[in-house]
Amino acid sequence: MSTTGKRKYVFVVIQACDVKKFVLLDLIGGTLLFYALKFPLHSVVAASLGSMAGSMLLRRTWPRKRQPGYRTRYRPT
Repeated sequence: MSTTGKRKYVFVVIQACDVKKFVLLDLIGGTLLFYALKFPLHSVVAASLGSMAGSMLLRRTWPRKRQPGYRTRYRPT
């Protein structure tokens, strides 16, 4: 049974604002939180845990703006 002509391709589109939000919140925010906690506490473990928890908290509390017609789940057609 040949499936040469029946291949389906899935294109995943990631908006630029989502990439910017990831870089801003996770990378920059997590690094800033790490160093903000490392200097007063002098503990790498506590700073790591605090930056992980802080970046998760930032992601959950960051205001979300979605354009009309934006689908959050994949629905095959």
